[in-house]
Amino acid sequence: RSADCQANSADLLPYVGTQNAARDMDVLRAALGESKLTYLGKSYGTYLGAWYAQLFPRRVRALVLDGAVDPDTPSLQADTVQAEGFQVAFGAFASWCLASADCPLGHGGTVPAAEAKLQALIIQANAAPLRNQLGDGQVADGAMLLNGVADALYSRSYWPILENALADAFSGNGAGLVELANDLYERNPNGTYSTLANAVTAIDCLDKPWPRPLATWQAAASAAAKDAPLFGAAIVWGSLSCAYWPVPAYPLPQIRAAGAPPVLVVGTLRDPATPYRWAQALARDLSSGVLLGWNGVGHTAYGEGSACVDTAVNDYLFSLTVPKSGTVCRQ
Repeated sequence: RSADCQANSADLLPYVGTQNAARDMDVLRAALGESKLTYLGKSYGTYLGAWYAQLFPRRVRALVLDGAVDPDTPSLQADTVQAEGFQVAFGAFASWCLASADCPLGHGGTVPAAEAKLQALIIQANAAPLRNQLGDGQVADGAMLLNGVADALYSRSYWPILENALADAFSGNGAGLVELANDLYERNPNGTYSTLANAVTAIDCLDKPWPRPLATWQAAASAAAKDAPLFGAAIVWGSLSCAYWPVPAYPLPQIRAAGAPPVLVVGTLRDPATPYRWAQALARDLSSGVLLGWNGVGHTAYGEGSACVDTAVNDYLFSLTVPKSGTVCRQ
């Protein structure tokens, strides 16, 4: 993949990082005739918004950074923290599932036992892939199954779908989890994919430094597997392309956005992809950061069912009224 990117996009690769995208965003602001920017960014969009505030603090009117990425966290450490987030989110799903008599993870069991049962299925599928009744030639191996589980953890609304897909998988049919994995990577019905995965790789490899020695990656993967047995090693090794990336990465940023007005940072307590600790860290890092938490499950908070979060964000976007920093919405 790295060599293909170099062959096809060598002139572009050094410039696809987030700080350049933030400069592009300021061009759009100017083109629209706006003196200041009002912005809602979710997930990676929080990194883009934070960079905008760093580069153009006086041009900020209101920034909502929901599902925050912490710019100060080094690359491999960020992989480990994200894996822990997915592990916590799976625990929330498992607790919900285990209360059901039909739960394929074992009614009335424990979360560690549910994790072990899923881990055994993944190991088994790596040795002997499950059936895939979709008829599209995709292999329902352990990596595909794990990606399917990860996709469903982004939103609580997917939990019933995941429960059914796991029931099928434990019966030998991996089609449901394959479909979820296809959703994660935006696979089209004709077998092609969106540019999402390639773009994320090109941007991530440039935005922060990544180690080169393989031994460093092996140690990080082993440590992550201890902290997050289901997801740790997979997420760390999933970034390995960055060890071979053909253009140098930017230095690790220190984003403070000095001079910006209050910036509202929103985090979900059991967010799989952007753990709450990142929202806490970004709110601390920003000179005018204000932290709003949601005691919920899933990726991002605004528009996800919390009237408390939605009201606070709307008050800020429309009236520039910020909640007390550290407020946690309970519903």
